[in-house]
Amino acid sequence: MKTAQITALLLAALLAVFSPPVRADEEAEDAAVELASEDVRVEAWWLVSDFRFREAKELLESDEDHDKAELALVEALEKYAMSLFDLLVERGKTAVFKLKDGGTDKGIPKEITADGVIKLHNKRTVSLANLSWYSVASLSRSAAKRKGPEADAMCAAAYLLCGDEKKLKAFLRRAKGERGDAVRKLVEAWPGMGREFEARSLAGAVLHGSSATFRPAAEKLRDGFTDTRAYARLKEPLREAVIRLLREEGKVDGELKPLEKIDLKRGRLRLTYAFLEDSECSDWQLLSFEEATKDLHKGLMQNMIQSGNKLAEEGDEEPMDVEQPPKMEGGELLFPSGGAIRHHLLFKGDVTLSCKFNLTGGPLPYPYLIVHGGDGSLIYAFGPHNFHFQDERRNLTRPDDRPEDRLSIGGSTIDLAITIKKNIATLVFEDEKCGTLDPGGPSEGYVQVGFVGAGSATISHLMIEGEVVPESVAALAETRVLAEATKLVP
Repeated sequence: MKTAQITALLLAALLAVFSPPVRADEEAEDAAVELASEDVRVEAWWLVSDFRFREAKELLESDEDHDKAELALVEALEKYAMSLFDLLVERGKTAVFKLKDGGTDKGIPKEITADGVIKLHNKRTVSLANLSWYSVASLSRSAAKRKGPEADAMCAAAYLLCGDEKKLKAFLRRAKGERGDAVRKLVEAWPGMGREFEARSLAGAVLHGSSATFRPAAEKLRDGFTDTRAYARLKEPLREAVIRLLREEGKVDGELKPLEKIDLKRGRLRLTYAFLEDSECSDWQLLSFEEATKDLHKGLMQNMIQSGNKLAEEGDEEPMDVEQPPKMEGGELLFPSGGAIRHHLLFKGDVTLSCKFNLTGGPLPYPYLIVHGGDGSLIYAFGPHNFHFQDERRNLTRPDDRPEDRLSIGGSTIDLAITIKKNIATLVFEDEKCGTLDPGGPSEGYVQVGFVGAGSATISHLMIEGEVVPESVAALAETRVLAEATKLVP
């Protein structure tokens, strides 16, 4: 195997599917990609299925042990298919073309361009790359009415490439001569390469696809072929293509999905969530304890872990799991101990964050809220008895007027709220004021809600009121695009 040749040919095939064109520095980076020897044949026949015969022949020839009869079969298929298309142009009659996505196109072929485009009389065009090989087989039988062992071998190969096993067998029985033998040999090898070929074909449908056509192929590839070598090799180009196509599609946007949204004018919103639908979660990041507390003072974070594990020990429960995020389950957003949600939008100025928590039993967990979180300063409440301001240097301040005694949690619900108004932050627990802070600094950041303890909890009501940072609205749309891309290309 000539590795350098294979690498160069694979690079050319990959670069052909990128849009916009790849920059020179990216080409140099992609040059490190190498095609494993067992994948050369799969890649070559996928190129044939895409009517890219020259690249397919060059790739097969790069294998020192290539089968000359198979290479001759590719050359015969090229001549056969292109002669059918030339015949259509010559006769000037209406033809129906079957496409890879299952659709059809119809028109009188007027010209076939050098870059593989059939121009029709009605100013429409059909790219050979979008054609199903059903078109070759059907044109052979209808437009050209070609018969005999050679035509049967060509039709058998066409049905192999488009996955019609029943018609493949029918034509293979009649195929004779060198071409027939070459097709039979390829069919015998297909059980070991067919699944890789299908994965490569689906990947090609995504990489070549439009915003209107790419989803079915991407979903089928994700659901059944992520364990293939073709998927592993093309995962990054696939992800880039899906991100681009999602943006073009425009279905994934930055529209908020709360239970209720009230525009308070001048950029201020009142957003209410009950987490009755999965869609409400799309406005939030679902975070583990480790992710949720990365901005907090280390001493506070350790205090939270100690408190959570103490409650777990009292209830004969496992220690707090710091890696598990919340999840939708049974129509509720279930918070494991330590898990948190963080709104995708950023808020600035005066903000109110209020929640009603439902506790599921056991040693009751403590909720924690963060307002104006981020790299700078933040207001932070851990349960009904800890209330802090953390500045940019991670120095901590507590309110002077906070209650001396820990406020007890009674019953199965907790109401907790933080309000920031004119730089004065107030914590309220069960309608009782728990202290005020005058940090004079926090101006904008995220809002976040989580739990610490042995049990778990849900939220029946959550309200944010504040002025939205405009840039975060556009960022939400992009965040959703990237999240959707990850779902489609895991």
